[in-house]
Amino acid sequence: MLSLITTSELKMSAKMSDVAADPAAPAPRMPLVDISQLNDPELDGIIEKARRLSTPKPAWYQTLASNPGVAKAFAQYWDTVFRNGRVEHEIKELMRNCVAQLLGCSFCSTQRSTQAIEGGISEQAIENCALPDFHHPNPRTRAALRLARELALDNASRDPSRFDAVYAELHEVFDNEEIMELAGICVLFVGGTHLARSLGIDRT
Repeated sequence: MLSLITTSELKMSAKMSDVAADPAAPAPRMPLVDISQLNDPELDGIIEKARRLSTPKPAWYQTLASNPGVAKAFAQYWDTVFRNGRVEHEIKELMRNCVAQLLGCSFCSTQRSTQAIEGGISEQAIENCALPDFHHPNPRTRAALRLARELALDNASRDPSRFDAVYAELHEVFDNEEIMELAGICVLFVGGTHLARSLGIDRT
């Protein structure tokens, strides 16, 4: 059974998203670096890939580029666990959108992975993936979304035993290597969404 999101949690996510989308909101808290001025071919390639594939948009890497090493390391890790790996990319894109919607980040939730779109992901599934009654027909997708929801809502801090059932469901449809791939990308989904909001990237 999928873990349920309470009405109050959904209202809070919507409220957070409305604030993020407010055109009168203050400017981002870190500058958007002009990558072309850095004369760094590796960063140029990262920005070009972001333009082609989205998720994340170039503004993310332009912000991280205040420390070029951090921007490059993030891009390498992101490519490893999000764009590549053994788990279907469409599953990871739904997880990303689920976390973004629950945490109310308009910068993240309005992006779409070109790779996932070309793979046939539906806009309806993207729009509904965070809803409490969403029931995807694919059991691998259902299990992965349950993990994403639990981590985004930080349910472990209230009741750590909830994750017994979450991982039991994961083990039914994923092997250990795939589960760690999902865990590895959830670290970026949840932490990256919080970071985007804290930096004000969602105001760009």
